[in-house]
Amino acid sequence: LDLIEFNVGHLLSDTTFGNLSMTNKINGQIKDFQPLQFNLESKIHSFEWNNNKFDHSSISASLLDEIYHLNVVLKDTSIQAGIRAQYFQKDSVSHIRATLDIDEIELEGLHLLDEYFKSSGNIEFNVAIHSEEEYYSSIALNEIRLERPGKSYLINEVDFNAKVNRDASDFYLNSDILDAALTGNTKLDELDSAFLDHIDLYLSLPDSIISPKDFTFDFNLEMKRPEFFTDFLVPDLEELEIKKCQMHYNDKDDILQAELLIPAVKYQDILLKDLAFI
Repeated sequence: LDLIEFNVGHLLSDTTFGNLSMTNKINGQIKDFQPLQFNLESKIHSFEWNNNKFDHSSISASLLDEIYHLNVVLKDTSIQAGIRAQYFQKDSVSHIRATLDIDEIELEGLHLLDEYFKSSGNIEFNVAIHSEEEYYSSIALNEIRLERPGKSYLINEVDFNAKVNRDASDFYLNSDILDAALTGNTKLDELDSAFLDHIDLYLSLPDSIISPKDFTFDFNLEMKRPEFFTDFLVPDLEELEIKKCQMHYNDKDDILQAELLIPAVKYQDILLKDLAFI
C-alpha cells in the first residue's frame, strides 16, 4: 500500500500538516474480524508538518502473542529520535509502555521556538488503566541535556508518579531541581472549580447557596536547585529562593490554608525580600 502526496492536512482540516508519501507493507491473520497477528513496515519518503519536511523516517507495528508493538525512527536535520511502545491487556487491566530515546531535537529548526533550543535524553512512560476512574502512571526522564545560546544544563533524573481512583488523586514529582506532591481526592480538572467555589463563599450574596463537594488536597513543594531557573531557563530572573510552599484545602469544613515563604526574588531590576504569604 503506497501513498503518494496524500494531503493529510485536508483530511484533518489542519493546515499544520501537509502531504505524505510513504510505502507500506503489511501481512497478518484475521479471524472473525479480529486480528490474530500482523506486521506492518512503513517507510516515510516525505512528510510535511509545521513547515518542516521529514524524509528519513520509518514506522513498524506488529501484533504477536496478544501484545501490540510500535517502533518509530525519526532521522532528520532537526530531530533524531526513536520511539518504542507496547500495549497489552492482563487481568482486565490495559497496560501502555513506551520509551523515547532522543539523540537530538532542535526546537527552532522544527519551528516550535523563535530561538535555538536543543535537547537530548531518555523518557520512559508506563500506565496501567483499570477503568476510566482508576489508573496508575509513571514517567521517568533520564540524562536530559538542554542547550540554549551560550548555556547548557543537565537534568540527571525526573520521576513523576500518579495514582487516581474514586477515593484518591495522588501526584508526586521528584527531580534534581524540585520535589512536589499533590495528594487528596480532588481531580486535576476540578481544582479550578474547587478554588472558585471557595472564593464564592466570601463574595456571593448572603442568600447564595454553594454545596460543599467534600474536596480535600495537600500540596507541598521543595526547591532544590533554583539555579536552573535563574541561570538557564529565565535569563531575567537573577535570584530565586523559596523556603516553604505548602497548601491544605478542605471544602467540607471550609478550610484553605497556605504558607509561602520567599526570602528573595529578583527579576531584572526588581528585588523583593522576605515575602511571606500565610
